[in-house]
This record gives sequence, structure tokens and C-alpha cells, in this order.
Amino acid sequence: MPPLHEDPYDVSMSLISPDSGFEDEQSNGKTEMGSCGAFGVVINVIVGTGFFAVPYTFYHSGLPLSIGLTLISAVFAILCAIWVLENVARARGLDTARKYGIRHTSDLNQFTFRQIEYSESSKIFSGKVGEWFCHIVFLFYAVGSLWAYVSMFSSTSANLIMKYIVQDPEDCIIELNPSSLCFFSYCISTIVLAVIVLILELFDMGKMAFIQTFFTIYRFVAFGLIFVSCIVSLVYNGSPWLNPPESTLSDPHLHPKWYSVEMSGFPGLFSSVSFAFTCSYNLPNILTPMKRGKKAAAKATVLAITSSAVIYIALAVLLPMALGGDVLQYVILNWARYGRRGFTPLTSDDAALHGVQPVETNWISQIVKFGVMLFPMLNMISTYPLVAGSIGYSFYSALPKSLQVKCGRFGPLLFRYIVTVPPFVLGLIMPSLGIIVKFCGLSAIFLVIFIPAVFHMYSKRVCKEEWRTPYSGWWSHNIFAIFAILYGAFALVYGIIRFIIDLL
Repeated sequence: MPPLHEDPYDVSMSLISPDSGFEDEQSNGKTEMGSCGAFGVVINVIVGTGFFAVPYTFYHSGLPLSIGLTLISAVFAILCAIWVLENVARARGLDTARKYGIRHTSDLNQFTFRQIEYSESSKIFSGKVGEWFCHIVFLFYAVGSLWAYVSMFSSTSANLIMKYIVQDPEDCIIELNPSSLCFFSYCISTIVLAVIVLILELFDMGKMAFIQTFFTIYRFVAFGLIFVSCIVSLVYNGSPWLNPPESTLSDPHLHPKWYSVEMSGFPGLFSSVSFAFTCSYNLPNILTPMKRGKKAAAKATVLAITSSAVIYIALAVLLPMALGGDVLQYVILNWARYGRRGFTPLTSDDAALHGVQPVETNWISQIVKFGVMLFPMLNMISTYPLVAGSIGYSFYSALPKSLQVKCGRFGPLLFRYIVTVPPFVLGLIMPSLGIIVKFCGLSAIFLVIFIPAVFHMYSKRVCKEEWRTPYSGWWSHNIFAIFAILYGAFALVYGIIRFIIDLL
């Protein structure tokens, strides 16, 4: 008879039968993801269209405040992402101990192939209250994100329709008092996107994996085109932010200098950066296939968030430098006036404001223009059904089994549509991306800071002295979680006040 394991609570013991359900924590022949693959997946869910509202806030806040707040937000995003991994590992350990009737030890706190979602880990520690709190926060954030997607898609589409189909000399920019024809184009674009999304959600999204692979490559191509086009504009036109025209010097609050610190821009800056960094709620799902290795998931996450922060700062500084006061809340629309010698000013005089000033183009500048402007449109078509489907199914799966039976096989689709439709209605009523991003930022504070920090402290208290995981370290001390909560509380209160003022 072979000797028993030294640790009587080692769940790999033969005392646990193969059909007990524990084998779902092994790879079972599934393709495992290495560190490089994990890094690519994490950075793919961070760097995206959420960035396109950041350059505007950089310009209106000044570089010292903007860069400083982005770095602080990146640090808290890293800490909270690691705490999410810790929470999931502790949830797995505690749930395994309960499931097999064994004593819970820190050896059980592992990140395995068993998928424990963000809200499920909350349920393990705090029951239905914690689970539904996460679901409600998810719903608000999902509606805000999808609302932003609608605004971005329809704004870009309306601009292209007016420029190349209607051939209107004026720029169609929703946030700058658009014409009735411009707004009509926006509404038509919104309806078209709604029809496309509602049809796509009838199909299994897993069969569209190749589309996601395509957009992973396209994402970095588009960001590369953004970088190159800004450099070209700076070479030909110089920086209108470093050397502003006289017409922009009369109002320093409307056109702040690059070295100024404008606290009035803090709410919009914090909201846009928080929105752009939101990824921690995805980690339990996307890192599940990782090869098991001590702190491998944490290392990939830290590197991905750090790389994203570098990309954000580099481009968010470069764009205002190239555009100056012309930078729009939805910066992609600036490419409507991109030509062979860079960006043509929007507001230097009345003629430019109304689109009369010609934009010299060649085939290269046209490729750059369409390559950048079509990216958010195509990306929304692929991303919208995935986000709405994921959140909708999450709510459906949280229902009691009796209600799921009553809903029948159309239940998941019904809940996907419940999440899908409201953002389109909001997009038609309130299309301004600035307001949308502030709403998303307020929701993101809970996902990025509050929930990870609060449950980090709470799960440690539940697990008592057995709270440590492979991802634990000095950063796991409660003092850092308290700082994160205080920082989030200040930003939340300040942001809500400014959000209400902007609405009024």
C-alpha cells in the first residue's frame, strides 16, 4: 500500500474519486496558454476604443495632471488586478474545502483550470448579496460601454456618409452642434448597427473566433497608423499646442497650456482613464487556460497593464501636440481632416470651422484616414455582441432554475436583447461621448477599485490565517486596499458632482 501524502488535505489524493467533479480543475488535454499568449490576451482587452476619449482630456487637463493621474491609475489597476487573482484563488480554495468537506488551507488557494467568474468569487465569500451587487455593477458598466460603442460607431459612420456620400463640405461632428442632416445620418447609422447586432446575437459567438484574431492584429495596425500620422503632422505643421495661434490665447481654461494643471478636467480625465484601464473583471475568464506557474498570471497582467499605460501616455501626449485645441472628444473624427501634410485645423478661422478649407490628399493619406476611421466601426460590430451576450448570459445564469425553465430555450437570447437594446436608445437620446465616458468612468471605479479592494480585505478576513495565495506579497497588505478605496471614493464623489453639473 503506497504511503499517504504528507498533507492530509491535499486534494490531489486518491481519496477523491475521479467522478467527483474535481477533474474539471485539470487541463484534460485542452490547449494551454503560455505567458506570451496571456500577455497578448490581457493587453488585447485593455488597449482598444476606450482610449479614443483620453487625448481630449489630456489637452484640457494639462500634461502634469494627465500623466500623473494615468500613472497613479495604472498602479491601482495593477494592484486591483492582482487582488482579483488572489480573490479567485481564495474562492477556489474555500469552495473546494466546502465541496469535499476538508479543512481549508492556503495550499488550496490556487488559480486552476476551473473557471470561477468575477461575480461567482463574490458569491462564494458573501453569498447572493455579493453576487448580485457585482451583477448590478456589471450591468451599469456594460450599458455605459455599449452606449459608448454606439456613439463611436454612429459618429464615425455619419461623418463618412456626409463627407463621401452626401458630399457636404461641413464636418459632421455630433458634439459640435451638428446639422439636421448630420444628426439624421447618425440616427440611421445607429439603427443599422442595431439591426446588425441583433442578427449576430442569434448565432453562436464562439464561431466568430477568427474575427477576434483579425481585430487583434488590426488594433495594433490602427494604433500604429495613429502614431505615424501624428508624427507626419508635427513634421509639416509643428505643434499647435506648444505654439498656439493667437485666437486660442484669450481663454486659458478653454485652451490651457501644456504645462498647466487644470483640476476642472479631473473628472473627465479620471473617467476616461478608468474606462480605458478596465480589465480586471475579465481576468478570471481569460487567464483560466494559462499554464500553471507561480505568479505567471500576475506577471503577464502586470506587464500588460504597464505596456498599456506606456502606449496610452505616448499617444495621448502625441495627439494633443499634433492637434492642439482642435482635438475632439472622440479623437477619431479628427482624421476626417487628415491629408498629405497632416491635420487641417478645425477652428483656426470660420472657413476652416465650416469645412471650406481644402484638405490636400494622396493615396497614402487616404489609406491612413480610412485605416484609422474604419477601425472603431468594424471593432464595434465584433465586440458589441460579445459584451452584450456575456453580460446577458451572466444575468440569465444567476436566475433560479425554476425561472430558467419558464424562460425556456429562448431565455439566454431574451436576456442578451435586454442588455443590447437600451444602449441604442440612449445613443439616440444623448450621443455626446464626453457624457458617456464620464458615466462609464463612474461605473468603472467599482470594477477597477472598489470591488477588488473590498473583497480582497473581506476574503482575507473570511480565510483568516489561510488567506495567502501564489500571488500574495507585500502588496497584499490591507493598507494598500484602504488607500485604493479612499482614492476611489474621492474620485467617485468628485466625478458624480461634475457629472450632474454637466447634465444640468
